[in-house]
Amino acid sequence: MRIWSAVEEWGPEEVGLASRITDPERLVNALAEHQYGAFGTRYGLGPAALAAGAVLGLRAGEIAGFHERAMIFLTRIVGCLHEGRLEHLDDLRAGDQVVLIPEPDNPFDGNAVRAALPGGPTLGYLRRTIARKLAARMLGGANLQGKVAVLLGPSYGPNDRLYVVVTVVEDGETALT
Repeated sequence: MRIWSAVEEWGPEEVGLASRITDPERLVNALAEHQYGAFGTRYGLGPAALAAGAVLGLRAGEIAGFHERAMIFLTRIVGCLHEGRLEHLDDLRAGDQVVLIPEPDNPFDGNAVRAALPGGPTLGYLRRTIARKLAARMLGGANLQGKVAVLLGPSYGPNDRLYVVVTVVEDGETALT
């Protein structure tokens, strides 16, 4: 979305090109993440939001409830700066498993979802706004599974470095690996 925001003018040719090269599901995911602060407040969308609406058409209505319905989505892990968690990021590679664990007794947020290495240390947490959207699904028996999608270098802020693909596995189903 940051790249889309850099486009100075969205005319029919730009929207047409975006329509041809953009996966609508990924665009809905990106806009839902933006809605819940994935990219911080410094990245407004302006005309890019109108272009995204033109590309998505009626699918733009899927943004509002995306995290309540999506079975697979990309999201950012936050809280990596605390308790020495940053030191664990440099060992991660795309495709590495990340365990996503609900923490209903977390004193800061009863909907918290911790991201950790299997049998290992905590890496961070799903953002509060996303975890809140997933809480009802987890109470209904869904499990969350994660894999490292992107790990950005140390020149990025600690809360901008780790992105995971989350797969929601409903009660009785198994995830595809």
